Amino acid sequence: MEKFLEIYNDADDKYVLISASNLSFIDTNVAQTETFIYYDVNATNSDIIKISHSAGSNFNIQNAIVNAVFEISKLPYTTSSIKVNLPVEVTSIELS
Repeated sequence: MEKFLEIYNDADDKYVLISASNLSFIDTNVAQTETFIYYDVNATNSDIIKISHSAGSNFNIQNAIVNAVFEISKLPYTTSSIKVNLPVEVTSIELS
């Protein structure tokens, strides 16, 4: 069963469902205002989720996502998602 992260988007005041399955790695931009979730090492634009947010410690953001993936992996297969509130204000979540 596929597992999902429900990442809170502050700008829209709602949660956005993002697959936690087959996640390859997490990266950030130099300005520390965007976090990227890659689903394929040879990623094309359709394989990348871009989370735009206020500037903050990207390690805290990456750790929050990694911890959420770890937590959902421990839950029974009947639990398909977990809510995630990132430690900074999220301004958008989009397919890059």
